[in-house]
Amino acid sequence: MWLWLFACAGSADPPVHPPVVDAARLTIEGPAGALIAGVYNLGELDGAPGHELGLAVGRGEALTEGSDLYVFSGGQTGALRLEDADQVIVNDAGAWWIVDGGQCTPDSASGHRNAVGLGDLDGDGLGELMLAFGDDAGDGVVYLLGGAQRALARETPLSAAQLILFGPGDTSSLGADLTVGDFDGDGLSDVVIGAPVTESPERAGEIVVVYGAKLGPARGARRVFELGGVGWSAVVGELAGERVLSVGDVNQDDREDLAVLAPGCASGRPGRVLLVSGADLPRVGRNDRLLISATYQSTNVLPGNLQRLPNPDGLGPDGLIVGGDTDALGEHVLVFSGEGLLSAPNLRPTTSFQIGADSRSQLTTRGLPGGEVELVAHDGGRLVRVSDPERAEGWYMAEGWSSPCDMDDRPDRHRLLDAFDLDGDGVDELVTVEPLWPTCDPDQENQGLVVVW
Repeated sequence: MWLWLFACAGSADPPVHPPVVDAARLTIEGPAGALIAGVYNLGELDGAPGHELGLAVGRGEALTEGSDLYVFSGGQTGALRLEDADQVIVNDAGAWWIVDGGQCTPDSASGHRNAVGLGDLDGDGLGELMLAFGDDAGDGVVYLLGGAQRALARETPLSAAQLILFGPGDTSSLGADLTVGDFDGDGLSDVVIGAPVTESPERAGEIVVVYGAKLGPARGARRVFELGGVGWSAVVGELAGERVLSVGDVNQDDREDLAVLAPGCASGRPGRVLLVSGADLPRVGRNDRLLISATYQSTNVLPGNLQRLPNPDGLGPDGLIVGGDTDALGEHVLVFSGEGLLSAPNLRPTTSFQIGADSRSQLTTRGLPGGEVELVAHDGGRLVRVSDPERAEGWYMAEGWSSPCDMDDRPDRHRLLDAFDLDGDGVDELVTVEPLWPTCDPDQENQGLVVVW
């Protein structure tokens, strides 16, 4: 039986527990040598309660050309294999997943969101699916697959996508990160796409906002500014758009608002988190500098992560969690309450703490029974759960993974962690990926393993 033991957040050595696999409600095992390198919340694609689970899977030792997306419907339990997926998006277009560390981290740890569900944009009862391929070396491309299109067969080739979006032409890494929200208040999901590498201003970064009302009927190959607006930073080297996140309706104007991470690592300048009102997001064309309503200014480069912190009682605005604010003592997690996000123009964290795991990338929040929310971090060797992140009280740690021979030998960590409601009961499941480690035994073949509980 799995036992969680309590440890104070200030404890230097939280307790270690047995592997989590024995307590899992669902496991998904890949074939020998499979690289399950990304786990994604795809929303309710099939119209039934419970969110779908997406897995980015490489066919070789690295996520290069030919990496596919396997989709599993919500509500499943037991032991499954990769071939049991309900839907497979076959990457036949030669696109590259950006699941590496992006511009700021030397290793491959990543919390980038490259696959998202948009809900039903065209009224057919099935959700649309968006995949972003924003590799650092190219312009980046984003694909939209319609619900009816995916329903025609178990396998859908990426090249048959109903809409293919390209960048403005002077920006690379379009699709470094995706987030979904109703930013214009019309009841349809809109998408913000990060594009942190710009030519002018050099590596200042920009975001693209594509509105659901235009996405639904759009077909063919289009430039993003034909369907939405492009907002850009004027600060050279800050890489705005490295991560983007809908934070809900902070200012209570019936439009969701946006947090944008500008890590600053291209120039070594201090990083920032920018809060932008949904009403101030660009509408059409590339002609708008970002109108920033509030800013958190770090004293260091900020190669971090953004996570939404749901309000436990649902009566006030949601908060924001920022991971990876690194100083001489290591990585810090910053927590901004919903009320704290209203403290314009300078945002100040409600609290900050260290958790001893990778808060730059492997970080998520999980909704629990009764409305409570916990913070979870994962660095490939440890799983850390903070039971009350706003007060930095209580955390748990587990050893649940087959460790490599050398803990520094972790080349394929990628996106290992997410939390969302797979069975429609209003409580989030925790989804983790056991990475494909280099094995100590040359005769042993490792298998990727997804664990849900």
